[in-house]
Amino acid sequence: MIHWAIIQAGWQASSDVNAAPWWSLTKTAIAVAALRLARDGLIDLDTPISRGGSLRMLLSHQGGVANYTALPAYAEAVGRGDVPWSMQIMLTRTQKFKPPFQPNTGWAYSNTGYAIVRCALEAATNQTLAEILFRYVFDPIGLRETKLVSSVRELDVCPLTAGQNYDPRWVYHGLVVGPAKEAALFVHALMVGDILEPLGFKSMMKIHDLGGAIEGRPFSKCGYELGVMAGEMGAAGRVIGHSGVGPFSVSATYYFADLPTPTTVCVYKTGCYEGPAEQQALEVAVNSQ
Repeated sequence: MIHWAIIQAGWQASSDVNAAPWWSLTKTAIAVAALRLARDGLIDLDTPISRGGSLRMLLSHQGGVANYTALPAYAEAVGRGDVPWSMQIMLTRTQKFKPPFQPNTGWAYSNTGYAIVRCALEAATNQTLAEILFRYVFDPIGLRETKLVSSVRELDVCPLTAGQNYDPRWVYHGLVVGPAKEAALFVHALMVGDILEPLGFKSMMKIHDLGGAIEGRPFSKCGYELGVMAGEMGAAGRVIGHSGVGPFSVSATYYFADLPTPTTVCVYKTGCYEGPAEQQALEVAVNSQ
């Protein structure tokens, strides 16, 4: 029997829904959608594209694409509350920076790579990313309160006071918002085979080893593949899921595979560093046994 636990901590206000940004867990949903579109023959993950080698390389952060969140101008503009740049302006400004490596010759986390994937999926289907995620990810597993947001008004469902003026269009690959329970249900459904067929799941889980412990975080071993962070957290063993961080909150949603009762945990917290949320997820998982 699979058990999942959910905790929301550090809220500045309360809400019946307790919806909050998934931040980079959105990448996992995008990767799932891409694999399902590839299954249906609508995209080819391995066909070379103009930037980043291929969609598969971009999904695994091996495309060698500079990260727009590292641009000083980006942080300054977000901090001022500027109107978000267009996708094309962001890509143009990012391309001015030297790529960290040639495609498929290294690894570097890149939000820009996922923005390129988003553009490719929308072009291939003639649908918005919101429509793609609903059809291929959320609706099949019954996520009713989770959605992709694209305006300040839509982000008002978040009970965090600090996030009420944030424009989600600054997240160019898209920002999913939803209750912690539905984030946990998503990762749970992925891990027990309710979203992807075995071949697609196997493709997603070919983990690229990134080494050992991360300072200030509970990982004793870490890796990455198609939209998932994977590794180990000490005696708790293997974990698979994704953390996310934005300017006012963090999320950590992980499946703990080696516990006596495999457990999926989602933690939402205020702050701007993933470590405390991941540590709390670990504690909830262990204590739930």
